[in-house]
Amino acid sequence: MIEVVFEKVEASEADFGIASVDSVPGTMVCHTLFESGLNLISHKKNRLFRGKSPTLRQIAQTPLVLFSRTGSAEPFIEKRFTEEGLKPRIVMTLNNFVSVKKYVAQGLGAAILSGFAVSKEDRKTFDVFSLDRYFPKRRYGILLRKKKYFSPAVKAFLRSIKPDIQFRK
Repeated sequence: MIEVVFEKVEASEADFGIASVDSVPGTMVCHTLFESGLNLISHKKNRLFRGKSPTLRQIAQTPLVLFSRTGSAEPFIEKRFTEEGLKPRIVMTLNNFVSVKKYVAQGLGAAILSGFAVSKEDRKTFDVFSLDRYFPKRRYGILLRKKKYFSPAVKAFLRSIKPDIQFRK
């Protein structure tokens, strides 16, 4: 997915992109918006982890509902399990976090989501566990092609998102 964002920005098919960025091509600049860690959610009624912070082994043995393979999070998650010699039990992949939460709420398993996808309201329904000890935080930002002209409208829009953004000539 991030590759598509890079391609669209690089080809000027898009004026900018917003994505998780672990590394940025030399032809682009990234203006960081925020960092977010991963959280594990499970329905409170399931009590999959009995209120205790689960290990990677316990998570791997649990039915997992994740984003689709076209996203950047799932390969990132699977890589970490592979490093520990574990194979996660992925029972379903979906293309958005709202659907993921709906299936977890129906008791189909647990899910690993970015922290920004879990609201205070969700904490009433789900047990939420930080996975910061297993996964590094991910940086999200605005991607711009270097030496690109931006119309006043695009600049104004980007400044509404990130007021201190600087545009290079």
